[in-house]
Amino acid sequence: MSLGPPSSRSSFEIAIICALAIEYNAVALLFDQFWDDNGDYYGKSHGDYNQYTLGRIGNHHVVLTLLPRMGKVDASIAAVSLRSTFGALRLVLLVGVCGGVPRVPQGEILLGDVVISKSIVQHDYGRRFSDGFVRKDTVEDNLSQPSKHIRGLLASFETDRGIDLLEQRTAFFLQEVQGKPSNKRSMGENKYKYPGTAHDVLYEPRYRHKHRMAASCICADSVTDSSPICNEARMLSCDEVGCGKERVVSRLLLEHKRQLEERGSMTAQNPAIYIGAIASGDTVLKSASDRDRIAARENVIAFEMEGAGIWEQLPCIVVKGVCDYADSHKNKKWQNFAAATAASAAKAILERYARTDPLPHGPRFVQSHLGTSFSEVQQLVATSVTSTLSASAASPLLASEEKPGAPFKSTVRPKLDQDTSPQWDTPNWLNQRLELEGFCPDVVIQCASTLNSMIESDDNIKLSVAHLTIRTRSRPFANGAMRTATYARPMHTTSPFVIKKFFNHDALFPAMIEDMRIQALCKAFALEFNSLVPGVPVDFVVTMSLHRKTDKSRGEPISIEPFISGDYVKYNNNFSYVLAESSAFNDRAQAFSHFTFERSWGHMMVVDLQGVGNLLTDPCIHTKYDDRFKLSETNLGAKGFKSFFATHQCNQICQRLELKSNRNMAAENRFEFRATWPSMDPTFCCANKLCRRIIRHANAVVSDKYPGHSWCDVCWHQLASTTDQLLCVGPGPDHNFEISRFFYESQGQKIPNRCTNHT
Repeated sequence: MSLGPPSSRSSFEIAIICALAIEYNAVALLFDQFWDDNGDYYGKSHGDYNQYTLGRIGNHHVVLTLLPRMGKVDASIAAVSLRSTFGALRLVLLVGVCGGVPRVPQGEILLGDVVISKSIVQHDYGRRFSDGFVRKDTVEDNLSQPSKHIRGLLASFETDRGIDLLEQRTAFFLQEVQGKPSNKRSMGENKYKYPGTAHDVLYEPRYRHKHRMAASCICADSVTDSSPICNEARMLSCDEVGCGKERVVSRLLLEHKRQLEERGSMTAQNPAIYIGAIASGDTVLKSASDRDRIAARENVIAFEMEGAGIWEQLPCIVVKGVCDYADSHKNKKWQNFAAATAASAAKAILERYARTDPLPHGPRFVQSHLGTSFSEVQQLVATSVTSTLSASAASPLLASEEKPGAPFKSTVRPKLDQDTSPQWDTPNWLNQRLELEGFCPDVVIQCASTLNSMIESDDNIKLSVAHLTIRTRSRPFANGAMRTATYARPMHTTSPFVIKKFFNHDALFPAMIEDMRIQALCKAFALEFNSLVPGVPVDFVVTMSLHRKTDKSRGEPISIEPFISGDYVKYNNNFSYVLAESSAFNDRAQAFSHFTFERSWGHMMVVDLQGVGNLLTDPCIHTKYDDRFKLSETNLGAKGFKSFFATHQCNQICQRLELKSNRNMAAENRFEFRATWPSMDPTFCCANKLCRRIIRHANAVVSDKYPGHSWCDVCWHQLASTTDQLLCVGPGPDHNFEISRFFYESQGQKIPNRCTNHT
């Protein structure tokens, strides 16, 4: 059966995600057709940074994307964007290479074999104590099970017939990859060629990769697993450092493959497939002792780095080829072959995955489902109409079939709250509870080099996962063109907040991520500016970008930020407006914009400064970097720089900072900048991730109870007032432990139910 190009993005139900180019290349070779050879016809949602390859594998229209880099956070952000553009996805395969556990209950895993996820374990998610690491493994902390249709698919592969067919077809597609002429780019060699059993070497777990003959090297003193070895040894092969063959582990399956290889049989390269739990973490594992310890404790069969980031966002199966044994002897010799075996297994899986029938247009009722009373029929009709509207809102393509990727414009606005003024102290006035999760910026500035790295790349503006329970009003107090605003308050906080819900669902989530990074970078500029200029600090609101835990498949984007009351002032905009009023903070604001341009050596400028008092919100960053802040329509680049200098008058603060750039330089586009900057005086952000107010060293509150955390006065009082005694649910006699509920909430963490001795 040959399928023609689909008419819209809603026809794509399958996606494949790869973290490395070698993985992407192997998968691309197994496409039967490409739909974008003559250009991108289908488009993507506003704010989606991913790049896609679209085509057909077998009977499926498939989306292929390559992550910008390895790791859970990048994988999670890419997954949200993928979901916003392709709303009809039913199966996502994370395909690539991994480190394998050589001995598992199912048998011996060899290099080139394929592992398929039945579940994902975040092996590095937990607490580090002085005597070791303890993983968080409560029901709330563990990742959820796959969806029912994925569990059914995996169950079919665990039957004798199912696994035999899967391995046979994987071997067939592997030869197809190896036969493709496009992969022969290096001296005519086939880069997906089977490396051979001679290169499949497994050393004893405690036999480390280090120099064996260099007496003057620190490797000579390395006698335990924790002893240091030299960096040169890490970069050399086992032959070069002298790893001995006498410590190689013999294996029956490998010997069998060696005999097949000697007889010239192609079946020697055929990969075995193992289905089980896979460990996912943010670090590359290169320790055999750690591998075996984690594998024994968690019953995992392999280690990789992206699965945990995608698992909760999309209906996902991890398919990875084993390229090393996650030990200190690992090298890249098997990576291409392992990528090819994983890609081949992915195509074999899709061959067994049934396509779904297209949905009928409009509501469709079955007589037996209608019920017997008028109210039941009325309820069913209302539910069906609501579902139809929700489906349209969830998929930008359904909302605008003629223009793929156009943002959904809702015509339905929720009714506004009748309570026009907030009643924070009235019991039950906040009448709805929401369980949320998402991301928040980690604004931690240790020195000038931290700001330099954030200026250099978005990747250096760190985000962390946040969990939050809030109470909110059931109706918003304001509607806008794209979002609503509703009064809210986190469960253990007394400060007022506002949440903003977006009508366009996931399509705006990438833009919210970018906004958080802009806020964090502005906060970083402000921290250094305030360390150089005494007085009232310039500060910025930072937000969290969240969605409801109860609807991970399509949660509406929600942002939460402090509720600010007072007189709103706009100090400048992104073009040439400057507040004419003379005031100390207006001078500070204008000098701050000038400072950001000079401090970034003419590459950036923070403008559009507006807010209440010294707390500013919704700033804009002009930048010369073409790949930065693409979603911001207010980023005018070099034109914005010239517009600022056209009206900017340097004041005493500019002079104190010895800023050199000026209007004449902007007109000629030839700037001079201050050459060096003094060391930063201690200036901090409040440790509460929902607050992050900038505080000077003299005003920061610290405590031995919370080492490494500095608090503003408001948050410190809340920290002390929420101290409570909880009953530990850990083993042993009943006992209480003391916590501050506010502390865990302020860090975006769940309230523990066990004391530190049982976590």
